[in-house]
Amino acid sequence: LRGEDAYTDGPFSDSDDSEDDDADEEATPQRRRRDAVVQLWLHAVFDGLLCMVHYLLRRVDGIVHDDFGGVIQALQLASVDGHAAVVEVLLAHGADVHAEGDEALRKASRGGHAAVVEVLLAHGANVHAGDDAALRFASDHGHVAVVEVLLAHGADVHARHDMALRFASANGHAAVVEVLLAHGANVHAGDD
Repeated sequence: LRGEDAYTDGPFSDSDDSEDDDADEEATPQRRRRDAVVQLWLHAVFDGLLCMVHYLLRRVDGIVHDDFGGVIQALQLASVDGHAAVVEVLLAHGADVHAEGDEALRKASRGGHAAVVEVLLAHGANVHAGDDAALRFASDHGHVAVVEVLLAHGADVHARHDMALRFASANGHAAVVEVLLAHGANVHAGDD
C-alpha cells in the first residue's frame, strides 16, 4: 500500500445524465479511498491496532479527518472501545477533539473508559459540552471512575437540574450517587 494505491478513480459525477460525452472525457475523475483501505482503517482504529493505525496515517493522506460519509470519525470509534493509545495518536495527527460537539468524550464516558476521558480532556475536550452530557452518560451507566475524572475537570453536578444524580439513582448506581452527593448534587432538584 503506497500513496496512490490507497485510492481509486470514481465516476466523473454521481449523476451523469448529460448527452455530452466529450465533457465527461475532459472532467477529472473523483478520487475515493479503496474500500479495502477504509475497512482496514476502521478495523485498526476500532480494535486498537496501534501499529496499523501508524502505518495507515503515514500512507494515506487525510485519513484521520475522514468521517466516511458522515458515519463516524476515527477518534469517536477509538473512544467508544477505550483505546487510549490510539486516541493519543489520532489527536497527535490532527483529529478534532471537538468534532460533533465533543462526541468522542461522550462516547468514552458512556463506555466507562476513564483513561480515554483523561486523554481527551488533556487535549482540550469540553467537559461541559451538551450541558455536561458526558457526566450524565457516565452516571447513567454507573462508571464511578469516569464520574470522578469529569468532576475533577469541572463538570457541573447541577447540569440539567442534577440529571446525573437522577440517572444514577434510577439505575441503582449507589457508588455514583455517593460521589455526586459528595460534590454537592441536590437530591431535591427537579421536584419543582
